Amino acid sequence: MYNNSSDMVVVSVLMPTYNHENFIAESIKSFLRQEVKFDIELLIGDDCSTDQTSSIALSFAEQYPSKIHYFHYNENRGLMQNYKYLLEHAKGKYIAILESDDVWLDCLKLQKQVDIFEKNKNVGLVCSNWYVIDEKSKKIEESKVPLSNNYSELLKANFMAAVTVLFSRQLFNKYCNIDDYIKFKFKTFDYPVWLSISAHSDIIYLTDYTAGYRCLSTSISNSNDIRKSQEFNESIDEITSYIIEKYGSGDLSLKELQNAKRWRYMIQYLFHGHLYAAFKEAISFKVIDRKTFFIKYFSLVWFFRNRQFWRKRIR
Repeated sequence: MYNNSSDMVVVSVLMPTYNHENFIAESIKSFLRQEVKFDIELLIGDDCSTDQTSSIALSFAEQYPSKIHYFHYNENRGLMQNYKYLLEHAKGKYIAILESDDVWLDCLKLQKQVDIFEKNKNVGLVCSNWYVIDEKSKKIEESKVPLSNNYSELLKANFMAAVTVLFSRQLFNKYCNIDDYIKFKFKTFDYPVWLSISAHSDIIYLTDYTAGYRCLSTSISNSNDIRKSQEFNESIDEITSYIIEKYGSGDLSLKELQNAKRWRYMIQYLFHGHLYAAFKEAISFKVIDRKTFFIKYFSLVWFFRNRQFWRKRIR
């Protein structure tokens, strides 16, 4: 069980940040609202912000010196180096990610997740449902529990939002190599971590909506620039290849892996309105029931063409 002594940090929360003056205060406050029976810490790594992010973060660190640790770098490190530095200073048994434009909506999020860890020996990751929120923190979409939550399913697509996840530091140290992530220039920290840990442990997915993931066009995974979006998808290809070489393909066949890749690129083209390119990806799918597939495909076409309409309706 977790130790309640004052010198034992149970959860370390990592917050890499860069130019998020409009959102970081809300993110930090959502950390401070956590109701837990153990010690937690927030580590903020400011990667040379040029706006007011630094002063906002520093003011919170000065107000809560026992809970919030603020680091300001002299030169830009990049996201992965930022994560590495924060991990080197994290003391917790478990690690959570709270990027500075996201928020936690459930004040019991960390307590629920730690309780699950302490009752289940084989668990390496605990995640949950989440809301997609806009720049004004209004809910515009919501996640759904995946049909299955394991290593094989993760290889097909990342169904976990980083803001919802708590993971084992012990398993991270054993199976994850952030120096490799830096060496191969992976564009995301969370996905190789989820894959590496889930290849050796169980995932528990809570149906609770614990967090808000902020959807910004400046995010590389949600960029309006198709070139950046393409680069992100190519990085996902590199990550999955790296992980499969180390830990295998789980229960997936080569055909299933290829279809998962084609589906990801098809979604990318649909998102950017490149319907012909999306259709070319669609017809290359290796499926038996093409009728069912194309019904699903054209439903997606309709959704992406009307997503702004539905977002307005949700607002």
